[in-house]
Amino acid sequence: PCGRCGDCKAFYCSMGTSSTDCQSCRSLLSFRDLKECGRTCCPGVPSGATYYCGFRVTRVVSVATIRCSRYLAHTDSWLVSLDDDTDVMEAYLESRVANAGHLSSPEPGTRVYATGVIRWTRAGFRLSLNAIRCLTDLNEETMLRRAQVEAYRHCLLAAKERWAREAARVMLSRVLWYGNRNRFEIMEAHVKLAIETALIGARPDEYRTWYDEYLAEIQSE
Repeated sequence: PCGRCGDCKAFYCSMGTSSTDCQSCRSLLSFRDLKECGRTCCPGVPSGATYYCGFRVTRVVSVATIRCSRYLAHTDSWLVSLDDDTDVMEAYLESRVANAGHLSSPEPGTRVYATGVIRWTRAGFRLSLNAIRCLTDLNEETMLRRAQVEAYRHCLLAAKERWAREAARVMLSRVLWYGNRNRFEIMEAHVKLAIETALIGARPDEYRTWYDEYLAEIQSE
């Protein structure tokens, strides 16, 4: 259960889910679930994205664990701390991850300490990093790995949840605005389709014409 609202029966989708046929996500797209909480599964990361998170984060508290290269495709990861106000971040990267991202290590070591800023994109964000130094302290290494578990559990999932709720609210308001302007009766299926399209890129054949008209309308504004 999502644990955020008492009557919601929703479950988190698998973080590795990339199918637009995710039944868990579709079952969430009801009016009740939209009001209380939001969830989303994400399609695969474009091959050209070196550092990528499969969802946009508007506010991150404390630290979060993010994975590199293809979205959750392997276990290489790093601890990253994001500043809420400035988007400045600090990261501890495994050496092989740093090398894959073309961050030269100033000296041999097990991890590379780096700083940088977040570059926002429509699909998520990229991390623009600068290598600083290497870490060889095993105690610090252990501390970071323990922090990763807690960060993922308490911060990354919460950030994903906040983004899904925000995206759902924005899309819902746009759909209702369109229906009111065009005196179009908005059915629950229309809302599900619009939000599903916004969150996971799915667009079933049914209501395709309606949604194409809706997109053309808002793009002409």
